[in-house]
Amino acid sequence: MNPSQKKAYDLLKNNPEELLDSTQYQQVIKKVVAKFCSKGHFNNYSPKDVEAVVKTTLVNTKLAQMQENYQPQFNIQIKYFERVVFSVCKELCTVELLTVQKVCIPFNSCP
Repeated sequence: MNPSQKKAYDLLKNNPEELLDSTQYQQVIKKVVAKFCSKGHFNNYSPKDVEAVVKTTLVNTKLAQMQENYQPQFNIQIKYFERVVFSVCKELCTVELLTVQKVCIPFNSCP
């Protein structure tokens, strides 16, 4: 594991919110959300709004799961994170109504 990967792994274990706020990980969220938006998902919402919902979902549930499940010997953390963000976006596509912080945000269903 190179020093950059070790630092990211340490942040995941000890301070996942800081990892999530890093430029590299924010770019992953933007990239994945942009792909979903370009395919016609989340038409009624700005990418920034979707990114905020994704980030909230990550903080509330997925980061804890990543801390438990990520094994550095089997894959690269940024790719693992990208897959987690993809899964969150896919989940958001399949719900008719998403409640985040007492705000209801209806989403279009994915085909």
